[in-house]
Amino acid sequence: MSIITKQKFDAVVPAFRDATDSVYRKMVPQLELYESRTAEFAPYEKLNELRERYICLAAAHNAVRSLDLVLTGSGFGVISTAEKTPASQARVDALQRQLYQEGSEVFDELRTIDRKSTRLNSSHIQK
Repeated sequence: MSIITKQKFDAVVPAFRDATDSVYRKMVPQLELYESRTAEFAPYEKLNELRERYICLAAAHNAVRSLDLVLTGSGFGVISTAEKTPASQARVDALQRQLYQEGSEVFDELRTIDRKSTRLNSSHIQK
């Protein structure tokens, strides 16, 4: 089970917010994938919020093309009935670019803080 709750995922990626949990359930395998890829940051409590944000953004970015997205009044949703039309290619491309940009910025911040923490912990141990 993912460490990322539906509430956390919806807060970080509001474009994927869904009144039901159908989008979140489809995202769980992606969330778990990025949780394992960022496990090196898990021991650092102060990195948890950044790590969780990155997991949500990276998973959403990776899943955009595999989900049948439709633009709703509150963002994108997954098509669950035949009467909805998929979101335009331009809108999906824009969403994917945005998710990539935000995810990259968060990951850079995560790595920067991790390096500083590692140096501080190392210098503390050496004394």
